[in-house]
Amino acid sequence: MKVKIAGAWKEILGIWCKVSGVWKPVSGIWNKVSGVFREETGADLGTGTLSDVEVVDNQLGLSKIVIGDYYNEGVEGVLWVTGYTYQSGEIVKGANHIYLRAYYDGKYSERTAVTDVAVDLTNAYKVKIDWYNDSSDSYRSKRRSAFVVSTEKMSSLATYDARIHREGPFSRRVDEIDVSGLTGNYYLRVHSRGEDGYVNRVYFYKVWAEDAVGNILYEYKPSGYRIWQPLDLSAAITATGSLIKFSKITPTGTTLKVYALLTDSDSVPAHDDSGWEEQTDGTALTVVTEDADMVGKLLYLKVEMSTTDPSVTPSLSRWYALVLGNGTTQWIKVS
Repeated sequence: MKVKIAGAWKEILGIWCKVSGVWKPVSGIWNKVSGVFREETGADLGTGTLSDVEVVDNQLGLSKIVIGDYYNEGVEGVLWVTGYTYQSGEIVKGANHIYLRAYYDGKYSERTAVTDVAVDLTNAYKVKIDWYNDSSDSYRSKRRSAFVVSTEKMSSLATYDARIHREGPFSRRVDEIDVSGLTGNYYLRVHSRGEDGYVNRVYFYKVWAEDAVGNILYEYKPSGYRIWQPLDLSAAITATGSLIKFSKITPTGTTLKVYALLTDSDSVPAHDDSGWEEQTDGTALTVVTEDADMVGKLLYLKVEMSTTDPSVTPSLSRWYALVLGNGTTQWIKVS
């Protein structure tokens, strides 16, 4: 926005007012209603077009993908297949569980369910299993159950990088493995082993990974954008100035850019339309020219964001844009 100072037009980086003799930047616009000052919110642009972004705690960021829900009562986040087997037994996929039965009238038998692919546990703190064993309580040491984290896919319960091992029956419970010291890809295996002719039966219902604060492990989409519904500038009549301000957070490995596009078409522009112009915080909108006719003009705003680190996202927490004219000022604020 520009004002005339000493006969020359000067660019103003923001809106300022004098408070107790001191000039201060204005962060919002307020109006007195029934004796009470209320902050104006400007026009409501609506949701618009979202692609792989979402609003969480009033901040716009990249969408999350849950990657640590490996098995959830019949839903396989990753495919579970038959792993190490020895002698007789069976594996059955039930409606809400996977059942492993091991029995051999000899030395031992073993059945294993394993993830078909190794899963990335780099950002995981714990891996948990919801399971139970309804075998007989006699000869407990001959009835063995194990939940294993390992770089080996087809090994027995004796091979592991980390594991939980139980003997005999146990009621349904949640057990966990600390994997905070592991980095990279690992297979998850559930074992049932019966020895010396004793049957061992294991049922598991859920397997998942959590981060350090207890959230199911997730990662962020690599990129995304949002295009807001347009602001009709017709009431401004003729532009006398404009301003855009926004607050963004960009951790290492992330980017966030704000764009504007001015058009007289009510068709939403494509996100890669050549008419989009990148905007700078605290400056005039590049798409609004002073003294230009605003009647019939629509202002579209867009944010694009990306990350090369799936554990972090950039975020946009507050922005507003306004266009001054010799008619009515048109503006929008999102916070």
